[in-house]
Amino acid sequence: MSGKISFEYHLPHRVILSVIFTGICVPMLWVAGNVTLDTMLFIAMNVTVVSLVIWNIGCMTIDQNGVVLYRINKLAWSAISSAKRVKFLGLPHIRVAVVGCT
Repeated sequence: MSGKISFEYHLPHRVILSVIFTGICVPMLWVAGNVTLDTMLFIAMNVTVVSLVIWNIGCMTIDQNGVVLYRINKLAWSAISSAKRVKFLGLPHIRVAVVGCT
């Protein structure tokens, strides 16, 4: 048994983001004027793709190997030299210093 433990954090308010994006795209049916099947399929595909991105890619995973952001950007623990909590525009963030970067 490997005993690998990982924590996964998802993009906050992803339900609200999905609803807002859908609310933005649906009025395109009225703007398009003549609503055809092609138009409806185009908008449905756009809403589906963006919703998949919001729900599947918008996450951060922390495990014993390091941190993975948006399932693409990987940072090993050995590459981190320091981290400190900062506020940017009043919102809390963590500033991570990487070995070899200035």
